[in-house]
Amino acid sequence: MKARLLMVCLAGAASWGATIIDRGGSFGGGWGGLGLFFPSAVGFSLASEYTNVSIDVPFFTNSLGVGNLTVYLTTQLGAGTTAASHEIWNSTAPLVLPGSIPQYQTILTGLTLGPGDFYLTLAGSGVAVDALWISSTSPNLTTTTSGGAVLTDSLLYAAPPGTYLPASTFLQQDPYSFWFRVTGDAVESVPEPGTAVFAIPGFVLIWLLRRRLEE
Repeated sequence: MKARLLMVCLAGAASWGATIIDRGGSFGGGWGGLGLFFPSAVGFSLASEYTNVSIDVPFFTNSLGVGNLTVYLTTQLGAGTTAASHEIWNSTAPLVLPGSIPQYQTILTGLTLGPGDFYLTLAGSGVAVDALWISSTSPNLTTTTSGGAVLTDSLLYAAPPGTYLPASTFLQQDPYSFWFRVTGDAVESVPEPGTAVFAIPGFVLIWLLRRRLEE
């Protein structure tokens, strides 16, 4: 698992690749948000390997400006989580606040992720604490997954954050669920060496039959 690039501050940036996970809804009503002064997280699991993975998150705010967004991607969350053992990505970069009109922003891109559990944790600083991570409840909430990907509940910490934020104490943000989108390119599985070896005689037989018909 390798993270190659962090891209924040690209308002409205589009992800490339097929949709792996898309949890969201309509901006027409029934949605709200949680300020990034509460470090918050979502979890998901992948059943196979993907390259060129991007993660998009929708924000809105009533306070225009530029703040900082800290992004963590880890393979564990809560007590016992450490950067050395569980961290894939950790970076702080400027976040352009979009105003009252919600916009998806690409916060991570260029990832290669194999099968397993992953947790995305976001926290704002400066003006960015006024940014709201969009969330909603049913019926204004739809979830699309592919390739065996699954979701866990949205989480937020309910105690003072620890030195390492993903190791903080998190509680479920019931009944609301954060919106986010994961896209990427599925890695084609390679046949087992034994399978390829067993296929060789068949190819040879076909070649010999074609030679006989041509003679």
